[in-house]
Amino acid sequence: MLRAMSTEAVTDPSALAFLDGDAAPPSALPAAELEALVSALVERKDAARLRRIRAPWARPLGRLLVGGLAAQAADTPSAIAELEQAISELEALGMGLYAEVSRLRLGRLRGGADGEAMVALAESAMRAEGISRPDRFADMLAPGF
Repeated sequence: MLRAMSTEAVTDPSALAFLDGDAAPPSALPAAELEALVSALVERKDAARLRRIRAPWARPLGRLLVGGLAAQAADTPSAIAELEQAISELEALGMGLYAEVSRLRLGRLRGGADGEAMVALAESAMRAEGISRPDRFADMLAPGF
């Protein structure tokens, strides 16, 4: 699933084989495909590393990363599912600002009146913590959406 979500811009078969660990790096790729290939490889490795960490915070932060990958690939249902789980886990761990950032991202993905209410709630909670630009703070903690 991660390969499909993070390599949409990569079309060269040798590049895809490299991402899967089945081949050496391709010798000649257009700049856009090379950039997408490197980005996808880094994102996949980061997500895999987070899954191996046994600290309680690793799982929800991994969900946030995977949700961002899904959002970039326009896989909205997967992104929403990851964010819903992340919010629940982050709140249980007392990681309130990460939960609010996840809520903001979730509200934007859902859209409509319910989504707008989620965004407003998340932004209000962040402002109460002294964050003047919730959107920029969210870009820092949860890039890719």
